Amino acid sequence: MRPIDILMDLCWGSCGKGKFAPLLAKRDEYDVVATANGPNAGHTRIHNGQREIFKCLPSASGLSPIAALCPTSVSGRERLLMELGRASEVIIHENARLLLDTDARMEESSPWAKHGSTCQGTALPMIRRITRQPEGRIADAEIQWPNHVRIVDNVAWRERMFASKILFEGAQGHELSVDWGEFPYTTSRNCTTGAALDAMGISPRRLRNVYGLFRAHPIRVGNPVGGYSGPLPYETTWRKILDDANAPSDYPIEQLELTTVTKRLRRVTDLDLERLYDACQMNGVNQLILNFAQYLDWAAEGVTEWARLPPIVLDFIKKIENVTGIEIAAVGTSETAECWREDAH
Repeated sequence: MRPIDILMDLCWGSCGKGKFAPLLAKRDEYDVVATANGPNAGHTRIHNGQREIFKCLPSASGLSPIAALCPTSVSGRERLLMELGRASEVIIHENARLLLDTDARMEESSPWAKHGSTCQGTALPMIRRITRQPEGRIADAEIQWPNHVRIVDNVAWRERMFASKILFEGAQGHELSVDWGEFPYTTSRNCTTGAALDAMGISPRRLRNVYGLFRAHPIRVGNPVGGYSGPLPYETTWRKILDDANAPSDYPIEQLELTTVTKRLRRVTDLDLERLYDACQMNGVNQLILNFAQYLDWAAEGVTEWARLPPIVLDFIKKIENVTGIEIAAVGTSETAECWREDAH
């Protein structure tokens, strides 16, 4: 059986999937990179020196032969057409959904908008899917698809996915799961390994690696005007984090720590080890990836060799590994820099 690897965000999102999914794709040469994105998730990658945001396709598109959108995907029509140009070949399951023009406006006026919703309209296509309404189904879209794009049924999907080595990139973060997060301050579906396998229609027996991505200081989307985006157990401030890390006084945190979709300044917290352990257990994580290590000690900023990580970061890594029983395979040290443990695979 061809192996499946899954990249899961273990926090509330924005841990850097757009950074590490392309790195894994380059390293492991997958046949297919897949996702079940919705417009409420935005992944940013730096490619050839340019910043690219993905809200539809996997952020490793173009780095593997095929990019795949699972049946639970939701996309904006114009956004999807724009992103298709970043991939060599695309397969989209016929049951994937497109937003309707009214979806975002209806979500803005909904009760859940005050809970920090991105108000992109994501929940409404999910409701139509559950209630068997055909509107917005990809198979019925009047679109002249480019030659490198195929809309496929279950048979063609299975033929491709069963024969391929796959990297699945999760959308959003585990702590936002509708069943496992702090309801109602959640997204509209679960962000788990089980949900990823279900989205692909693939047996767990094919799982090789579940990469659990987390931040030294997890974030949540900022509170909306007149609302609240949900609890953070050890909420702190960016100023304290930067001061503790001895970061440059002019570091542009209010530009770099805006959420990709809402552009609100992220709320931030110290890491809750119990939550991290639970997320690892629930998702079957066997390799951890720590991102934003420079927020622990600015001496880590830009480091690309494991042996050169500062003691504060190495001590933090040991503490995480002792709590979770899982090795940290890679560490992100800046927007464009990272280092891998030499024996990581």
